[in-house]
Amino acid sequence: RQAILQFADALQLDSAGRVALIRDMDRDFALDDITRSAVTPELSRLIFAASICAIDSTAPSKRTYLNRLASALNLGRDTAGRIEAHVRGRT
Repeated sequence: RQAILQFADALQLDSAGRVALIRDMDRDFALDDITRSAVTPELSRLIFAASICAIDSTAPSKRTYLNRLASALNLGRDTAGRIEAHVRGRT
């Protein structure tokens, strides 16, 4: 959660956006709900990056979720891998 808020700060999210982000982080979302909001490739990448920040991908079920999310967002394996490496500081 803290990593997502730091990411939002880096993006200079305004106060209304930050309030909406916090509200949304407190809700449960289905994969379809998440991917429906990805109306541009940039949003797809940001959604995936935010998910990586929020999820411990070492747990097998979480890794499966991230793989399903990347696929649903139409991110290829290479793109998803680059995003994850960047977010986790391995670039």
